Amino acid sequence: MPEDIQSLLSWVACVAGAGTPELYISALKKAGFADFVIEDHRDSLLEMANGVRRKLLSVELVISLGRLELGDLNLSEAKRIGQRTLELIETGLIGYTLITA
Repeated sequence: MPEDIQSLLSWVACVAGAGTPELYISALKKAGFADFVIEDHRDSLLEMANGVRRKLLSVELVISLGRLELGDLNLSEAKRIGQRTLELIETGLIGYTLITA
């Protein structure tokens, strides 16, 4: 995972720290599981990431209207991580995979 996505906020969003499907399959094999079915659900991840970005834009609008104060929360960093996450999904570095055994 690129260093620019390794922040507390990206860990909370489950973007940082995730492993590859191969890593999880290896762990499952060691635990005795076999006959894996792997499903790529990257489209669902893109939908979710775009939904988060839309919500962040809504938050930005509400802040600009003076209706919300974020305190110590960094909206710019959240938006940056949202954009970067989309880029990483589109390049295939981040995915969303269902593995059954």
